[in-house]
Amino acid sequence: SILCSNLLTSVTFIIIMHSSPLSQRGKSAIAIALALAVSSLLLTSFTLDEDYWNSPHTPANVEQTNRQLLEVEEDSFNDQKSFLRASSPSHPSFLSRIFGLRPASSQPISSPRFLYYYNHNGWSNQLVSLAHAAQIAYETNRILILPPILEHEERIVGQKGAGPRCQKWLMPEVFEYAALDARKCKKNSEKHVSFKEIMDISQLSESTGVQFVDLCDFVASEPKLAFEYFFQQQQRQSLPEIIDLDGECTLGQTRSYPEMIDHFNSIFGDQDVALIPSVFTSKNRNSQSKTFLQNVLSFHPSSKMMALQQIILNHIGQPYVSAHVRYDDRFRRRCSSEPKLLDWVRQEQESLNMNMPHPPVYFASSSQTSTVCNRQFIEDAGLQAFTLSDLLVKEDVSQMLSSIKVPKEIMYLILDQLLVSLGEKVILNNKMPQFSTFQMVVRVRHSRMFPDKPPPRQGSFRRNSTPLLGKDFYFVF
Repeated sequence: SILCSNLLTSVTFIIIMHSSPLSQRGKSAIAIALALAVSSLLLTSFTLDEDYWNSPHTPANVEQTNRQLLEVEEDSFNDQKSFLRASSPSHPSFLSRIFGLRPASSQPISSPRFLYYYNHNGWSNQLVSLAHAAQIAYETNRILILPPILEHEERIVGQKGAGPRCQKWLMPEVFEYAALDARKCKKNSEKHVSFKEIMDISQLSESTGVQFVDLCDFVASEPKLAFEYFFQQQQRQSLPEIIDLDGECTLGQTRSYPEMIDHFNSIFGDQDVALIPSVFTSKNRNSQSKTFLQNVLSFHPSSKMMALQQIILNHIGQPYVSAHVRYDDRFRRRCSSEPKLLDWVRQEQESLNMNMPHPPVYFASSSQTSTVCNRQFIEDAGLQAFTLSDLLVKEDVSQMLSSIKVPKEIMYLILDQLLVSLGEKVILNNKMPQFSTFQMVVRVRHSRMFPDKPPPRQGSFRRNSTPLLGKDFYFVF
């Protein structure tokens, strides 16, 4: 409009000049003034144009948040969007590639997009799934929607979500459970078990550089997206029946991490909410995978969990030796004690070199029968022993426990894991033929809390290798 006005003004002046009886010198003066005026107006229009493209609603603007995402309007520069964002020195992927760094914290993102993953299996496996999903959310600049915490026997291996071969990537079941989880938030929210009850989400966000939102909070704050992606599920028709981010099902080999992210974006790049299948068994790794896993497994407990933990520690007394025996889930033996357990306990007590002659022992097991028997076995030897059952009857423990909105079956497992990890010395006995995720979490948490302490005694051990942390772990047995 400014340029059109300039043009009309110029034509008007030319007509006046030709029709007026002005002298040649007067006409020259008017021409010079007109040229200056037009130049000034053109400069003004260019300046206005530059200010427009750098206004808060334009592609050239960079939002100054900790994530510092380069926002590009969807209607323009769409093909260049991913290139511009990934090439920005302030972009997390750039920091990751060049420096191996992540933002110290995350702030609200303009026009946020989300990621929701299929959760399954027991508590420890759910922590691993959370770590894998958090890394994908980080690499794709999405806010991770936290699913509900599940009980140990819920959605276990053998069902489609975590079954063998391609079954774990079948999308119909992913959509069914996503809708089921979201409906609980609308109709029966007290049955939704939130990760917020167990862990400090703000601390987790700082350690991972990822923003998190609980599913029920998402349903309440983003009703349009919740309806579209969780209830109406219009995107089901456009997605393949099998989404194999890992690559093993469709390619017969594991994709590299960048290839997996590219594959993810090719499927979900235009979707505000990405619903993905199981990531628990994902083998895609990059240089930051180990750090993500360690940061999630060693999460900072919520304020209520911290208070409960401290109350329990006051009853046990510190320092103490902790021991955990992991049996196969089908273990149904009658009461019997572990013959070497007492020797291990005494060795670890002596290694503490404390003034107290026999530090207390906290014992836990995947078998309640084993827990009762071995506690009695330790006490019969003249040592002080505690199990979770001994502590739950304490009035202050019971009162604090009731304030945490998590089913007791889940809480007992989590408390056992936290308390075993907090032992000054830890004995881990794995009697399963496969790797114990529960004990891996214990080792990671213990090593974070006691970084200068040597690992558990290795005089007699089974060697279990896991690619999850890039090293071998030794379990006393």
